[in-house]
Amino acid sequence: TTKAEMEQARLDAEEAQQAAWAAELASRGSGSYAIYTVKAEGDDYPWWDQVPDDYGGGLSPLRYYYRECVDFVAWRLNRDAGVTSAPWKWDWASLGAGSAYSWADAWARHGWPTSSEPVVGAVAWFPYNHVAYVQSINGDGSVNIEEYNQNSDHSYHRRTIAAGAALYL
Repeated sequence: TTKAEMEQARLDAEEAQQAAWAAELASRGSGSYAIYTVKAEGDDYPWWDQVPDDYGGGLSPLRYYYRECVDFVAWRLNRDAGVTSAPWKWDWASLGAGSAYSWADAWARHGWPTSSEPVVGAVAWFPYNHVAYVQSINGDGSVNIEEYNQNSDHSYHRRTIAAGAALYL
């Protein structure tokens, strides 16, 4: 087996995994939702079981409220940077205030790029005060995202969106 054949086999396996995930999401309708106190499959957010602000909960170590979209995305950005404990690379001071609505402006102030084209590991920003994590991009250009609190339920969600549905930070 050559190195090129091994790399092609890896790419084929990754594509098959993404296709299976997209098919699973499509069969569920608009998304998959976790039940409180039950950790959803694929959810690596370390504070999934903490009480959200709506019920008297406090701030996570990233200084966002537990189980909010901004806290989850900040966690994912830290994880991708290899930081899984303090001192954190990304938190409310470096990314933007507690409201997801402010993130695109904060990105622009920092001079960080934004795009209408999704990239794996990017932040999907929605003007209705929500952010999500870009997990993968499908062959048809649709985007698989992971998020918290998409329906104001403080739960983990996975869904597929059209590429043009978000701005990518």
